[in-house]
Amino acid sequence: MMGSRKRVGAVLEALGERAAAFAQLHAPVGLPIQAQTPHEIAVSILAQLVAERRRKETDT
Repeated sequence: MMGSRKRVGAVLEALGERAAAFAQLHAPVGLPIQAQTPHEIAVSILAQLVAERRRKETDT
């Protein structure tokens, strides 16, 4: 989910009991690299995807 921590928290709070269905939600998306520009945000998201993929590969 894209959005700030505050926005993500508000959405999950609004979901109430249904929020448990989103237990595997990664939010906010991206690695914490202090990204500010759209390009930097894209790099942080891709880096998180690569890290998750590599983690899954080593878990098997």
